[in-house]
Amino acid sequence: MQVGTGTTAPTVASTALSSASSPRVPLTATVSGQVLTLEGFWTTAQVNGDITEWGIFSALTGGTMLATGEFTAAFTKSSIETLLVTITITFASA
Repeated sequence: MQVGTGTTAPTVASTALSSASSPRVPLTATVSGQVLTLEGFWTTAQVNGDITEWGIFSALTGGTMLATGEFTAAFTKSSIETLLVTITITFASA
């Protein structure tokens, strides 16, 4: 997962964040029934500043962006804070 400061709305054709501001971090994944929960964690030294967008990638470097989105409200992370981003995906029954 990666977060950024971009303000360009994601589209189906997006292949990267519009303004990545963090290193990609590995995801922790859990599944419960039809719900997939993905979490990314950044330390106090990483990704300080305004955060507006997120992306999930198939690799820590390179790879393909699998999903992207904007946070409902931008927020600012400082060097005294850690960051945990949780993305929840619910799959519908066939």
